[in-house]
Amino acid sequence: FRSNNSLSLNHDLMQSFETARQGYPELEHITIRVVFHDMGDRYFGNALLLVPWVLLKPEKRRYVINVDTFKTNGMNAIDQAPFDAQVGFFAHELAHIYEYHTADRLHLTWLGIEYMVRSGRTQHEHFADEEAIRRGFGHQILAKTEYIWAEIEHDEASKRMRKKFYLGDRKSTR
Repeated sequence: FRSNNSLSLNHDLMQSFETARQGYPELEHITIRVVFHDMGDRYFGNALLLVPWVLLKPEKRRYVINVDTFKTNGMNAIDQAPFDAQVGFFAHELAHIYEYHTADRLHLTWLGIEYMVRSGRTQHEHFADEEAIRRGFGHQILAKTEYIWAEIEHDEASKRMRKKFYLGDRKSTR
């Protein structure tokens, strides 16, 4: 685990990352960077396989979790989120990394193509929520969803997109 230098990862956020990571023991020995920056879309963030690494074998790949630095009440939204919501965010993003890490090169290329199509993106976002839930993070996924809907302002287009792509509270505790 590494963080970029522009913002320091506070102890609580590091603890939420480590709590989520414990649910993914197969990712224990891979490098995951957490990077903070303004993503401009009022999400907590996303997980990416660094593009040149797509050609490498899984054990040599490197990943990044981007954390959005947008503010609510003058503070970064992720820092204000309850611990369970932070864990839910990281559990969801680690599920994406798990999917990337277990895919061969051809499958990774196909994942990238699918993600550019709305139905493919929906499928992969649902997979990430379902994988996190399967690993015991259902209440944390629900906490993340509830925090995002209750505490973060969204325009109507953003609300429609969130309902389409994410499971939210429909399946989080099943």
